[in-house]
Amino acid sequence: MAISVQNLIKERKYPFIFSLLALILITSFLVTKTQSPIAFTLDIVQSTSPSPSPLVQISPTSNPGPGQPPPVHDPLSWSLCNGAVAADYIPCLDNFKAIKALKSRRHMERKERHCPERSPRCLVPLPRGYRVPVPWPKSRDMIWFDNVPHPKLVEYKKDQNWVRKFSEYLVFPGGGTQFKDGVTHYVEFIEKTLPVIEWGKHTRVILDVGCGVASFGGYLLDKDVITMSFAPKDEHEAQIQLALERGIPATLSVIGTQKLPFPDNVYDLIHCARCRVPWESDGGKPLVELNRILRPGGFFVWSATPVYLNDERHQTIWNLPSSLLLAAMVALTESICWKVVAKGVDSSGIGLVIYKKPVSSSCYETRKDNIPPMCDQNYGQNISWYAPLDSCLAPLPVYGMGNSYSWPAPWPKRLTGKPPHLSAERDAEEIFYEDTEHWSALVLDVYLEGLAINWSSMRNVMDMNAGYGGFAASLRDMPLWVMNVIPVNGPDTLSVIFDRGLIGIYHDWCESFNTYPRTYDLLHASFLFKNLTQRCDIIEVAAEMDRILRPGGFVLVQDTVKMINNLTPIFRSLHWSVDLYQEQFLVGKKGFWRPDDRIGSTLIIPRLPSRSGSIRVLAMAISVQNLIKERKYPFIFSLLALILITFLLLTKTPSPFTSTLDLVQSRSTSSSPPTSAPPPSVRSSPISSPSTEPPPIHHGLTEPPPIHGDVSWNLCNGAVAVDYIPCLDNFKAIKALKSLRHMEHRERHCPEPSPRCLVPLPRGYRVPVPWPRSRDMVLFHALMASQLVDGRIGSQGVWFDNVPHPKLVEYKKDQNWVRKSGEYLVFPGGGTQFKDGVTHYIEFVEKALPVIEWGKHARVILDVGCGVASFGGYLLDKDVITMSFAPKDEHEAQIQFALERGIPAMLSVIGTQRLPFPDNVYDLIHCARCRVHWDANGGKPLMELNRILRPGGFFVWSATPVYLVHLLVPPSPFLAAMVAVTESICWEVVAKTVDSSGVGLVIYKKPMSSSYGKRKDNNPPLCDQNNRQNISWYTPLDSCLAPLPVDSMGNSYSWPEEWPKRLTSKPPHLSAERDAEEIFYEDTKHWSALVSDVYLEGAAINWSSVRNVMDMNAGYGGFAAALIDMPLWVMNVIPVNGPDTLSVIFDRGLIGVYHDWCESFNTYPRTYDLLHSSFLFKNLTQRCDIMQVAVEMDRILRPGGFVLVQDTVEMINDLTPIFRSLHWSIDLFQEQFLVGKKGFWRPDGRR
Repeated sequence: MAISVQNLIKERKYPFIFSLLALILITSFLVTKTQSPIAFTLDIVQSTSPSPSPLVQISPTSNPGPGQPPPVHDPLSWSLCNGAVAADYIPCLDNFKAIKALKSRRHMERKERHCPERSPRCLVPLPRGYRVPVPWPKSRDMIWFDNVPHPKLVEYKKDQNWVRKFSEYLVFPGGGTQFKDGVTHYVEFIEKTLPVIEWGKHTRVILDVGCGVASFGGYLLDKDVITMSFAPKDEHEAQIQLALERGIPATLSVIGTQKLPFPDNVYDLIHCARCRVPWESDGGKPLVELNRILRPGGFFVWSATPVYLNDERHQTIWNLPSSLLLAAMVALTESICWKVVAKGVDSSGIGLVIYKKPVSSSCYETRKDNIPPMCDQNYGQNISWYAPLDSCLAPLPVYGMGNSYSWPAPWPKRLTGKPPHLSAERDAEEIFYEDTEHWSALVLDVYLEGLAINWSSMRNVMDMNAGYGGFAASLRDMPLWVMNVIPVNGPDTLSVIFDRGLIGIYHDWCESFNTYPRTYDLLHASFLFKNLTQRCDIIEVAAEMDRILRPGGFVLVQDTVKMINNLTPIFRSLHWSVDLYQEQFLVGKKGFWRPDDRIGSTLIIPRLPSRSGSIRVLAMAISVQNLIKERKYPFIFSLLALILITFLLLTKTPSPFTSTLDLVQSRSTSSSPPTSAPPPSVRSSPISSPSTEPPPIHHGLTEPPPIHGDVSWNLCNGAVAVDYIPCLDNFKAIKALKSLRHMEHRERHCPEPSPRCLVPLPRGYRVPVPWPRSRDMVLFHALMASQLVDGRIGSQGVWFDNVPHPKLVEYKKDQNWVRKSGEYLVFPGGGTQFKDGVTHYIEFVEKALPVIEWGKHARVILDVGCGVASFGGYLLDKDVITMSFAPKDEHEAQIQFALERGIPAMLSVIGTQRLPFPDNVYDLIHCARCRVHWDANGGKPLMELNRILRPGGFFVWSATPVYLVHLLVPPSPFLAAMVAVTESICWEVVAKTVDSSGVGLVIYKKPMSSSYGKRKDNNPPLCDQNNRQNISWYTPLDSCLAPLPVDSMGNSYSWPEEWPKRLTSKPPHLSAERDAEEIFYEDTKHWSALVSDVYLEGAAINWSSVRNVMDMNAGYGGFAAALIDMPLWVMNVIPVNGPDTLSVIFDRGLIGVYHDWCESFNTYPRTYDLLHSSFLFKNLTQRCDIMQVAVEMDRILRPGGFVLVQDTVEMINDLTPIFRSLHWSIDLFQEQFLVGKKGFWRPDGRR
């Protein structure tokens, strides 16, 4: 048959062309004589992202289960669910046959559960273009439209500010029908109306009825309030799906004919804002149901907007006391003894009434009419599962000696205090506290540290068998929430969970859960399945888990070896990657695979015969969808022809081999495929089990060396070995100094050669307290407990302090720096200057000079002589990043304390050399009794601050009453000298004041332009710009003033844009070269894509445990900028032998420092959680041994910390055996990325 290809192309019959070529290709495979079959699976990965696509391998690999592992493609086969609602299928809510057969729909029966007789075993398809969700907290405000493709709500609610469509996103402005002035204003309005509510203290757990898109609950999270938001399915087109995609707790439910799946007396407050529930209907049963679940003494908040003013039915509620409707509502609330405690209308016209439930049953017993009647004392079960609504009032609980109900302790004390609903059995309290301790230890020591779970991508978590909620309680400090599920066939502990300030629900896991598909990031199941196997097939439970789990999400199962053996082949048949740990923990990771093969697997070419022996792995990165969009048809045809010819040649050879062709995604400005974290090609982490599978392919790498390699290591010795800093602890060099007058002994004196010993761990060292808790306390005291060994719990031992320096506690006990409390060092947020606390002091500074504008105008600051860095630590709340510094051991390891707390800090001193920062970069410099003699040595110390202070920047110099005689009572020689120096460098006093505690404060401002020429005396003189270097590395302090910068037109310096705009806008210090701006923006896009699509999703890094990060070769700071929404900070290091871009980094609102990696860094051991290195080592190998650099990386990296290296294959080959010799676990992926994880091993074998 003759076909004109040209005509086909003109007519754009591309599907036919591709089908024809595919047919030719497959035919050639079939007719070719080969000795081994060909398995060929090709995915077209779909997306609509604007960001560049990562180079990510999608295929899952897994570690074997106990015993002989089953094949990846288990005999169990799966098919896709079909039908109009398949992508959003909820079996028990989408049973249209059962719904059609209903005899009545009067009371929302069609929105209740109607489960099919046999649970379905099909898998829900992915929406077209689905991708990894937007991470929290950004997701609260915007989500990918393609993940929840429901546009009707945007149009339907466009005038009520619920949700808007913006480009590829759905954006949530924080408005709603009730929230005319925004949800934040509405939340404050409620508390103002009734202050006793006390969000986040008295009121912790609330229920939002008919919740819209859950903005009310989403913003209450800022108040430490956890909200169970619920609404019926599709009442407003997938509103609950939108809420869960945003990362806000929500569930599908309805007040119809059955009880809500919650226990009696558990919610602190229930909220209804135009929820459209007819409370008075059916004899008042809906309101009686709220009364059942509302805690005695709890509140019902019922509000109405101006929308109701034009609604005759609802207008009567607020304005016409004689109306029948209002009379019915008044009568109903009075009949159940609810008392109106507040009523108000806000500025936008929102009407609000707040009712309070009684705390005892005495009111019920004294009513004139016993309607509704009291329930029988044998009132039914507490588990509300398919139970009809009550028409009676349950007696309110009494305790002990007949006393009425007592409210739980204020949050957060209620989390660990004795719950009011705890069983009165003899051992119940002891069992509860032991359960709490068990989960705290298991989560901290195993789940967070030992398992291959990327906790930083976890937001929506479910505990499928929650018990007392210990798992959720242990995750309290993580940026996630947990839905605690109590199986209906097990012990009923759900009331205890609510007492603790957590949320939960009843459920039967033999049926589907009331949620949309793809709504949870992690499912945790502890010994759940044994009871289920007696009632249903665990394959059906696995199908349900796959339904509600997001692609890229994790399953964490703790169970018996037998049950793990049963589950493993099922999970593998779903194409999940599987890891086993300690025989009882199974971690499964769901990918993008679906049975129709549209998304998720890898193009696999089994090894064909070859004439010349082994043929290298063929790897080509092609996104077919993007190529089609870009109409690169000649390239597509050429590629297919090349593949065809290649296979025809390969199939004529005699010896078998296998190769893998990864479908890697191409970068495009129009779309990028969904990302799924690829399991590493090489795994030697402690979670691996013994394997009988073939070893994985090492892409581009030589055969990996043995773990111990040929390198042997020794421990550093000496009195300071545990805290050894080679360039600051060179006592031989320090002893030989001719002068100590200007702090020379605190400056850098590096040994030759660099040491190759490893620093020992402090005795009893353990994983640091996580952020943000670490800001306020770090582990200190020796506590008898199990000893942590390589991430596992040992049988005996002693916990000792991580920072064993008790002298500062005693030395500063009267100044509120730090205190010892039990096993912790506690930092109360005080200090020599902070008599009323550091928060008060920060506000005092801004009040003294409002133009400072913390977190907008002033973003990057330097704190000189910083103590334990409480000033910088609390400024983080203001969106200010502070480089805190002090000399080594000026106050016994103060910088070590700061870094252990998770606050940016480094060791340095203003002595005889410049600080390692560029000119004109800090927005503000702070000195609070920093004990630096600014006028010494001809004023050089103050001139050094002038050098690094941005033009127009501020110097804040504060003094306590100790300094009153010097600062506030002139004349004084000290003050006169300070005045003279500041005037000589043209600093202007812009504020001076004293606060209520007597802290004196003066603020200077550096000039914006070079007004130095107008001085009477040219002292200090202007520097010769031709003889100055910007990189400050072993450079003597200036005795001259550098001219202030001007732009290309000669205009004076312009301040960077306000934060956060400055992060992505053109930096003032950017090179004036022609392509500099384009290169900068390309670099920003590159790092944004790489971090989002590869580092956060593809690298085996537990980002939730990462706080202190260092970029060892930072460039423009793109890596740090891409992580800006993560709860971490980045020290951006610019190597002194490379391009100087550090000024640009500061312009972006980030911090950094110069350094030479052939020497040790100015920090204590064990101070960073992650070291990132992008193409650093090539330049280093020309000047020093990379083994020395590896030793330094080991020194500053915390046990449990990660190294992430991007480099050439050759350099990865060189680094891998060195890192393995340090007993780090190693993961390799995409030939150029190496992830190393440091353990607790030391050469002495103690850890």
